[in-house]
Amino acid sequence: MFLNRRVWSSLVVGALVLLAGCGPDRRRDQCVAAHPNFVVLITAPTGKALPADLTVTLHYGGSSTEEYRLNQSGTQQVLFCRTAALDGGVITVADGAAPSSADALRCELWTGGPATLDIAATSLAPTTQDLTPLASSCPLDVTIPLSEADAG
Repeated sequence: MFLNRRVWSSLVVGALVLLAGCGPDRRRDQCVAAHPNFVVLITAPTGKALPADLTVTLHYGGSSTEEYRLNQSGTQQVLFCRTAALDGGVITVADGAAPSSADALRCELWTGGPATLDIAATSLAPTTQDLTPLASSCPLDVTIPLSEADAG
């Protein structure tokens, strides 16, 4: 009976320690599941769809690059993008939607560190975004609004 009480006490103490690690005082930014370093939402100019020739180039890990082209399929390793629609601030991912119907692109970047995104299309102003991961283990959410190229 004494051994059973000791085992029971150990189990109760262990359970309390585990629960304490998940309580309301635990910082929200301490993610534990596998996740990308960045989740990027690239939005078309207001009232426009993403142009079919949109290209997103990711620079990461010193000299590595990966490219995503909206109008072409490809093999991605660290840059995973899907078309999306924005409706009153709600993002609806529409994987495989035609560029003519997509007004946003949602990309997950699994870079393992800092990165730079270059976004280009003939009708858009070139956009570059430097990204630095959070000190915590959670992804950094970034929105990049695109603007039209100057006419002159």
